[in-house]
Amino acid sequence: MNQIYFIIIIIFVIYHTCVFYRNNRVNKEKFQSINDAFTMPNKRCTAIYGNSHPKCMQSNRLKHVGYFKFNTIKYPLLDLDSNSNTSRYVMLKDKFARLNKKHWNRGYYFKSPFHYHKTIPFSVVFNYTYRGTMSNEPTNRSFHVFGKKIDSESYNYILFREKAGILQYAYKLSYRKKLEDGDPTFIRNKISTFGPFIFSKD
Repeated sequence: MNQIYFIIIIIFVIYHTCVFYRNNRVNKEKFQSINDAFTMPNKRCTAIYGNSHPKCMQSNRLKHVGYFKFNTIKYPLLDLDSNSNTSRYVMLKDKFARLNKKHWNRGYYFKSPFHYHKTIPFSVVFNYTYRGTMSNEPTNRSFHVFGKKIDSESYNYILFREKAGILQYAYKLSYRKKLEDGDPTFIRNKISTFGPFIFSKD
């Protein structure tokens, strides 16, 4: 009888270990950073998505060019240049849907496309929408501002600095009311506070 209980316990432990490993692997893949997804192409990726899919391409061929608005939601638009041809994809969380050229004119486009640093995960690109820039003229410092609505009164904003054409995470602002054009903002970093930075809506 003791042996039966022992075997049942062993089976239970093995089962839950396998489930934990599987879920952990899925979560890591879901929030895999953009550059990791594109700089490590493999046969499994191309077998699932095809040879010309964003997940299987080099990161320097990917550009965040704007948003595709459906109802009240803005979905990121990503361009992939291949052999002098451009394919445009709509980002749906961690999935991509190719956008037919006849619908390209329905998108909202940036003046210049964004390229993200490899540490920026899919979840940030999808959940935070580009809002504009924040600058301080005396110090000649500026940031790209991305935000998302938390509730009817609060917004969450993150700031990116641009270095060599690549957007890198810089700061996260405390929950606050919606930023309006011309709003001054001070940035707090640990024990330091600097600013004011003036927000310009784009």
